[in-house]
Amino acid sequence: KTAEPDEPVAPSPDRKTQELLADFLPSSQDDLRIAAVLPEQSGDIADRIKAFFTPRLRESINKDIDLVETDHFLIWTDLPRAMRAPLASAAEDMYAALCRQFGYDAAGNIFLGKCPVFCLRSRGEFFRFARSFDDYRESAAIGYTRSVQERGYVHVVLFYQGRSPQEWQRFVGTLVHEGSHAFLHRFRISGLKRVAVDL
Repeated sequence: KTAEPDEPVAPSPDRKTQELLADFLPSSQDDLRIAAVLPEQSGDIADRIKAFFTPRLRESINKDIDLVETDHFLIWTDLPRAMRAPLASAAEDMYAALCRQFGYDAAGNIFLGKCPVFCLRSRGEFFRFARSFDDYRESAAIGYTRSVQERGYVHVVLFYQGRSPQEWQRFVGTLVHEGSHAFLHRFRISGLKRVAVDL
């Protein structure tokens, strides 16, 4: 089961994602049409996201969490090292497929800086992250997408406990499901233009 949390009504001390977003002013006065991030801004925004999450994740979730960075994603994970390259490839393959499907230039970046993805290796870590960073308490979820429309921000959280190729495929399916929510969030509200591409 996957789920999308509702936006919180009021801040609380443990809602750490809100600390990051407090400095991300809307790109537009119209909160439903956040402007596209300029290429020269993407690196700075991604650096701010990395500086925010890396120490907090290692302190509050698992000291072994590492960052795997791709062209479009910041993937924090404590999965075994042998699984990290396939995980990064799955995320970028998903991005390319979504760009083809929706007519967006895959050389561009639809996300605010890069899309944070938190791939954790236990249900306990998943729920610890969900509660402390997003105040999200859906007890049956295996993944969710956090979308903060007025800031143009989105991240994906999921966990993997499998050992077989079939379980890995189910995990990748969850990544694609939630990653598609993240992509569509930005595509729908960012004012980004469709471009003609060969399908």
